[in-house]
Amino acid sequence: MGGAPPIDPARLARALERLPLVAGPLAPAPRKHLERVFVRDGEHCWFVELADVPLFESEGNYARLHLPGKQPLLARSLNYLEEHLDPEHFFRASRQHLVNLRKVEAVELGPGGRLVLRLQGGREVEMSRRQSQKFRERMSP
Repeated sequence: MGGAPPIDPARLARALERLPLVAGPLAPAPRKHLERVFVRDGEHCWFVELADVPLFESEGNYARLHLPGKQPLLARSLNYLEEHLDPEHFFRASRQHLVNLRKVEAVELGPGGRLVLRLQGGREVEMSRRQSQKFRERMSP
């Protein structure tokens, strides 16, 4: 089955010359971070500004939002939240916890060199060893 090649190289070169040039590399648009979610707790429904949530706690494929006086469940996993929240403001303290760094009042040394974060409202979250090290590296100048 001889014959001409399926694409004539000279014709392809001419076609490429006619294409408009793009200035710079094509890059995906920056992804916007998740800022608020709709939650339902029993018969109550409302929007929650995620910047107001000091702590997210894993409960299987759901995340419990720890708010003053309320702890609704969100039908999203902690992994989903970690991927969609602004990493400048949220930090994965352990498998179970994602914390809002703007709501941390104090950092204390815990057992075995682990760090303990004290959040607004008094809640304490013990970080895993690995995450304690990452936290130290991130917060060091």
